[in-house]
Amino acid sequence: MNRLLSGITAFTLLVAGSASAQSSLPLDYRSSSSLGFFITGYADLSFGIFPAGGNKSLLMTELDLGFRPPDGGFGYALGIDAFALRDPGADMNKIAFYPAVTYGTDFGTFSAGIPRSVLDRGYLARPNLAASRFYDLEFYQLSGSTLAYTYLFTKNNPYGLRYDVSFGATSFGASYHRINSGGGTNVVALAIRHDFAAISSPYRFAAFAGLENARSGGGFNKTNYMIGVEGGSDQVNAGLSYRRDAFLGNIQVVTLFGEYRINDFTFSAAVMNFNPGPPTQFGIGAEYRFNDNAYANISMLDNSSPGFNPIYEFSVGWRF
Repeated sequence: MNRLLSGITAFTLLVAGSASAQSSLPLDYRSSSSLGFFITGYADLSFGIFPAGGNKSLLMTELDLGFRPPDGGFGYALGIDAFALRDPGADMNKIAFYPAVTYGTDFGTFSAGIPRSVLDRGYLARPNLAASRFYDLEFYQLSGSTLAYTYLFTKNNPYGLRYDVSFGATSFGASYHRINSGGGTNVVALAIRHDFAAISSPYRFAAFAGLENARSGGGFNKTNYMIGVEGGSDQVNAGLSYRRDAFLGNIQVVTLFGEYRINDFTFSAAVMNFNPGPPTQFGIGAEYRFNDNAYANISMLDNSSPGFNPIYEFSVGWRF
């Protein structure tokens, strides 16, 4: 957690520096396909026991709500990412809003305002370390777009456009955002997902890929790449993803994650390997769901660093 709390990445520093000289698996991160009014996401409170640094608490939420007209035309969407971290060393509170006007046509959906990057909703499976919110926050930049990370931590509004379209089982999205700090930074993201048809089988399978490029007039030009697969049934789900993050010095991250559901319980496990970078991270967790949308989760997190003591986390929350 200290890596996240002690500084912001090279892309974030570029935006903030320019401004001063003159950003579980149990949760389905794909956008809701429902027409009419919709709300998806979660809100929960987590308590963590850390081997160094004492106990910490984290209130965290990621929500998407809005309206999609059944016959197309104008609608709206609002995304909200927020957290409040209580840490004996350094408290932190952040919030980011994603308001957008949408327009549905026979050729896809257009969004304008501050839409989410296509890397954050709709296409990619978001790696999760045993449903741990503390690790979600620790590796926030490595689980979605760098744009979302920068926006949440710098408050530089990324105005832009987004386009989503589906051709049968294949979905494609593109987004463009402009951050007007200093000389300005342009961020372009592309994502594609293909869901393979499950013929006479309870199993489903999907492949996905995406990229994100950010460049500024000052010569900054970096690109992230992501690719992966996921699949399973109503009881078992698993996935494998690869990411090369140029904003973090071309670090490569491979994440293997899976879950098993039985009645109201979900058991999950994940491994996140870095090259180069932090030690390999491991996580196991168990979640109990009740009253349809409420849940309680307990996780144990560890890594390959010699002498590292596990982190224990307990959370309760509501899934929309």
